[in-house]
Amino acid sequence: MNKSQHTFAASHPRLTPLSTFSPTDHLLLSTLRFIPTTTSPGPFTFIFLHATGLQSSTFEPLIATLFDSSIGRNIKEVWAIDAANQGDSAVLNDGKLGVEYSWADGARDITSVIKQANLTEPIVLVGHSMGGAQALLATILHPTLIHATIALEPVAHNAPISTPPTLLLHNTLRKPSSWPSRTDTSLLSLRQKSFYRRWDQRVWDIWLETALHQNEEGGQVRLKTTPIQEAACYLDPTTQSLTFSLLPHMRRPVLYVVGGAARWNTAQSNVDRQGRTPGARTVVVEGGGHLVCVEDVQGTVDAMVPFLTEVMDDWTENSKQTHNPTNVPQWRERRTQELLDGFRKILEAKIGKDDAAKAKITKSML
Repeated sequence: MNKSQHTFAASHPRLTPLSTFSPTDHLLLSTLRFIPTTTSPGPFTFIFLHATGLQSSTFEPLIATLFDSSIGRNIKEVWAIDAANQGDSAVLNDGKLGVEYSWADGARDITSVIKQANLTEPIVLVGHSMGGAQALLATILHPTLIHATIALEPVAHNAPISTPPTLLLHNTLRKPSSWPSRTDTSLLSLRQKSFYRRWDQRVWDIWLETALHQNEEGGQVRLKTTPIQEAACYLDPTTQSLTFSLLPHMRRPVLYVVGGAARWNTAQSNVDRQGRTPGARTVVVEGGGHLVCVEDVQGTVDAMVPFLTEVMDDWTENSKQTHNPTNVPQWRERRTQELLDGFRKILEAKIGKDDAAKAKITKSML
């Protein structure tokens, strides 16, 4: 696959007053684009959204594995977005960032990139942790723009996380963020810390290469995502529960991928989230933790492929029926019935099934 880097404007204005240094500051988004080397790529566009403390580049092994899978031939391109205050986006926005970050802004940024990059349907979102919640929210708000969503260990629930927020914030704000060089022993020793220990070696190598920024010529290297900006993502007070509350309004296919050994999301929160999402399914990656997509890359792709195969087959069949002139009358008939059935369901939810039946909805009313 071929890789290139692109910059887009983030959504503006931001949703919280302390998101930017000045209310007039406009933020930028750094994105990576991956395209297959095949001469006849498929129609599907993927957009990846990372977890807090990671960045778009750490998805690269998973994206490469997805291209090599049985559904790879159906992929036209893959985009991965750095959150506005993390990774290369944070470098672009140096001097403009405040101390707040709304996950909902991240959901808005998805649509901002789609519009500026002129991305066309069908579009599949793949989000991890915070990115999973953002993908779900964007899909709920824009069901005609997003075709399907895969949420990897998404943080979208009302239940408390397994790590107490105070401990989480203390650990984030106290962790080292700068080193004399990329070969410094204390930097390399991070590989033995619990957060990094189980990572796929390819992910670690990419993180070591791309997550650090050199302050000046010959100077120290520091994390592109500063501790304060990482902590800001943990402090969003509303988007997790907002997304959870809106899940019953999901109108697109959703796959939840969870780690069998994960402890960030409680087992009950996984059950509750599945139950609130119409038609959703959940796949467990045995032995996987909350960082399953950077720990077990192949296992994560294996969990995604059956769902994607079904989504792609359904889209291909519907596309044929919609665009093949010989099938237009049949398609219009079926679509008319779908619209009528949909209206009846909306009506029943508002006035009850018996009263809705009295309305005697017919095709002539359309």
